[in-house]
Amino acid sequence: MAFEKGGVWRNWVGNQYCVSQYKASPETESELAELVAEADRRDLGVRVSGSGHSFTPVVGTSGLLLSLANLRGVQNVDKARKQITVAGGTRINEVGKTLKQHGLSLINQGDIDSQAVAGAFTTGTHGTGIKLGNMASSIAGMRIVKANGEILDIDGSNEELLHAAQVSVGTLGVISSMTLNVMDAYNLHERLWRDDFETCMERHDELAANHRHFGFFWCPTPESRHLYCLPDTSAVSSTNKLADVCEMKVMDITDAAPMESEFEKIAYSSEVYPIEYVPNFVELEYAVPLEHGKAAVRAVRDLMLNKHTNCIYPIEYRFTAGDPAWMSPFHHQDSITLSVSGGPGIDYWAFLKDVDQILRGYELAAALGEDAFPRHRRCDASLSARRGLPFATKGTGPEGALPERPSEDAARLTFMMSGRVQTRDAGETAYSFPHPALNEYLMLRRHQFLQKRCDRTHAHQVAGALVIGRPIGAADRRLGEQAYKLRILPGDVVMQDADASAGAGGFGLAGGA
Repeated sequence: MAFEKGGVWRNWVGNQYCVSQYKASPETESELAELVAEADRRDLGVRVSGSGHSFTPVVGTSGLLLSLANLRGVQNVDKARKQITVAGGTRINEVGKTLKQHGLSLINQGDIDSQAVAGAFTTGTHGTGIKLGNMASSIAGMRIVKANGEILDIDGSNEELLHAAQVSVGTLGVISSMTLNVMDAYNLHERLWRDDFETCMERHDELAANHRHFGFFWCPTPESRHLYCLPDTSAVSSTNKLADVCEMKVMDITDAAPMESEFEKIAYSSEVYPIEYVPNFVELEYAVPLEHGKAAVRAVRDLMLNKHTNCIYPIEYRFTAGDPAWMSPFHHQDSITLSVSGGPGIDYWAFLKDVDQILRGYELAAALGEDAFPRHRRCDASLSARRGLPFATKGTGPEGALPERPSEDAARLTFMMSGRVQTRDAGETAYSFPHPALNEYLMLRRHQFLQKRCDRTHAHQVAGALVIGRPIGAADRRLGEQAYKLRILPGDVVMQDADASAGAGGFGLAGGA
């Protein structure tokens, strides 16, 4: 199967994109293996795109970008063993529809169901439930195309191998198919209501223990719920407050007949789990040990109410049981997950640093697939443990070494560069970053700098920093002769020469919400 000419790829919220030299969409495992082997022969990097539901630069590549959109479908249903085999590109909502036809259900799932199963499961995607693991914990086996094109069949007979692969974030190869443990079909009874924060904290332990699923969104202002399209639950509220409230949800298995009202629903499992999100946010999520959950959310709440009052996105709070996967954020640790978000293109790094400073005191783990600070002790240990496992990997740095952690400035840029970022006039405020951080940021984003093979992308040396893009049009020359436009779909960012906007030793990034 031949490579196609590459192009621009972007994730669902627009904070990650890349320009690949080649792309391909295999329809069979043998075509996938052929493509990976050919990329290895040409010494090309290979990445795989699913549905783009990740905030991190896990997909970006300047080499071969594979799409598994044509490698999808439920390949086998074993009702006796309660297992199914699905192709890697299958969407979660497609799995649910097929399982319903066979009288089966997923054990648990998250609140977004449009992801590809290979990416969603192996990044530790989770729902909520104090006794329920993340989605990866239901993986019973998988077939992986290694870097040399060979197929590794993991069937669960080697537990160490399975646990290495369950949450592997694409580091071990391309997943062509997965075998999942499922259960008999069930209906869920969902109930929504609103409590004030203190009432939620008082009922926290009781609700978590007595319901299969319990979670909530804490909303600091009346406007907060609109940012996540949460319904107005005033009619079923236990409080007259509109701010500093928790939008509560519980779900339980039921034999009752299907029904639906404004704040209550009974339906087949996979028809209840998902909610609708508008891609207007970038999310940072941490897994905190269960015993510290209430203290952690209380501390972040106080931070938002008293110091960072302009940060009004809801906090999402959920429960996940521990699991044995090596790189799981819930590795042998029952946890709550606490996520904070912000609008695309807005620099609220000071808030994120303060959140990180609070949560680091609880032996937390960063959720994979979400933006996170560069502190991954557990991940380092897990990757070191890969030695001796049968993965033919090419390595991710010089001589196969792991790359250095990103600097704080580079991580800050990764978080900010998202969504519809508008250009600004030269006289307006510009963000400033050291040259090394900008270089590192571009490398982390896998842009095609210093590669002449892509005829629409050029690398330019500007004030000591390599910048991808084209020279801006003549009408924008007021920004300086050395200004360049970096294409961030669907908007643009103008990067200016240090002398024009940032002063000596800095590099100006003009961006806006």
